[in-house]
Amino acid sequence: MIPRRCSSCAAPTGAGDRFCESCGQRLLPTSQWLSSTTRGGTCAFCTSGDIDRDGYCGECGRRRSPGRDRVELDLGSIAAVTDRGPHRRRNEDAAGIGRAGSAIAGIVCDGIASTVRADEAAHAAVNAGIVALARDLSDGASPAVAARASFRHALAAVTVVGERLGTETPPSCTYASAIAKDGTIVVCWVGDSRIYWLPARDEDGGPVCLTVDDSLAGQLAAAGLRVAADLGADGAALIRWLGADADNVEPHLGSLHPAGPGRLVLCSDGLSRYLAGPADLVGGRAEQPGAAARRLAQTALDAGGHDNITVIVIDVQSRAGPDGSHHPTIPEGGSRP
Repeated sequence: MIPRRCSSCAAPTGAGDRFCESCGQRLLPTSQWLSSTTRGGTCAFCTSGDIDRDGYCGECGRRRSPGRDRVELDLGSIAAVTDRGPHRRRNEDAAGIGRAGSAIAGIVCDGIASTVRADEAAHAAVNAGIVALARDLSDGASPAVAARASFRHALAAVTVVGERLGTETPPSCTYASAIAKDGTIVVCWVGDSRIYWLPARDEDGGPVCLTVDDSLAGQLAAAGLRVAADLGADGAALIRWLGADADNVEPHLGSLHPAGPGRLVLCSDGLSRYLAGPADLVGGRAEQPGAAARRLAQTALDAGGHDNITVIVIDVQSRAGPDGSHHPTIPEGGSRP
């Protein structure tokens, strides 16, 4: 584990210290995380355990999200919104966001509606995944190592939910995570939740989707083949997911070394289904991540909101990358997306 040090005087500090014994500086937590599914516990803003029954932190006064139908999470440079939408009985999406040192990370999981208690799958995956990301990144793991480990924790958590319920169609969900750290972005996914990169500067290219849907239509399109119009729902059906019946699924993993700053957008298909292309995600240059997440969620609601909607927006102040290119890697047991 990397020793914790004061950000003001660099003196070593203990894991439970709230102030530096050398200079008196208030210590920032080594990691902060928020989940759309958690209640009580430790405050993600100041790490205090003094949470009252109404969800307010006795130390900093912030309130945890009171419900799941509509949840907004905000850590400044990363923010998320998840919304049930007007047509669904419950919100089967979940989101988690976090910061650990110089790393910023987010996870979106979309419960698969054709399975029993899909919301429990998404909630379990996000909670297990974001905690693992925060811990491993705080301990100095590389983004790629942390991404793989987080996925495995998420898959294990969803599998446990399925085994506990013992249904023929165990709870299942998609998974999409993104980590930005020191000029490198690592994305990890299974399913059809998507991750987009929006460069801040025109000279760095246009918006692009970094993921490929795990569906027949998605795989055909990625291979440059024409997708027949008569594929219909069969073409959009998932061929990979997280669940007790997922048969040791391995995630897709990709990396990006952007030439300049930009913004990551992670979303469930409750938003992506309404996009004509990645350019539809672009907002004003001065728009903060929280405002951008709310705008994009509202875009889906205004378009009909026929599914649950989840979106995470991450501001990336990237160091100059070596070539600004997207470098997908082949996961163990998987294939190049």
